[in-house]
Amino acid sequence: MRFIQKRAPFAWAWAPIGGVEIKIGDRVLSPPQAVRGSSFVALLERIETEVTRIDDSIYIERKALSDGRLVAFCVDWRLAKDWETARRRLHTLVEPFEEQGFKVLRYTGRPYIDIYLERVDKGQAFLTLRRELKVKGPIMYLGDSELDNPAFNLAEISIGVLHKETPSKLDCEFFVHFRDIGAFFQELWRNNLTFDSNSRWIVRKEGRKF
Repeated sequence: MRFIQKRAPFAWAWAPIGGVEIKIGDRVLSPPQAVRGSSFVALLERIETEVTRIDDSIYIERKALSDGRLVAFCVDWRLAKDWETARRRLHTLVEPFEEQGFKVLRYTGRPYIDIYLERVDKGQAFLTLRRELKVKGPIMYLGDSELDNPAFNLAEISIGVLHKETPSKLDCEFFVHFRDIGAFFQELWRNNLTFDSNSRWIVRKEGRKF
């Protein structure tokens, strides 16, 4: 939450970590206290020690709620010397999390793994925000991950972000290149937030190119 709020101070609502925590104004909506949090942290601390033996350039990002509770982490090996070796060994390393029922998310062709304390659902976060903010009109949703698919399927305007790691299976109707997002948002602002599917910045799904 602290990460995204600093970068989006203009917003009124935020739903980071896959929607695990939602903040609207000064009100925070959080999941109930996780009873398995201690075993989750213990496994993570063991992995943090073992990862350095694989490649010291592998990065582990901890993801915590506003109150400091750890609810997820990401193991990122994009800077590893040998991607395939790092991928194979790390996938084996996180198996104890799966055995204990934690949510392990692997992404085809992407150099990282996400591990969550519980199942995440961006679609549910989307619905919560729509309800709590009392939004009646159409909503535009942008995303670049398979985790965004549930929200893509609920939004009236769904836009995937294209970059070198964008997965092939995104349930969005349109795309915008990462490099063009700033220009696209500026155009939206000039048009009073009216979406134009014929915008020069928009790529239709059938014409998607990296």
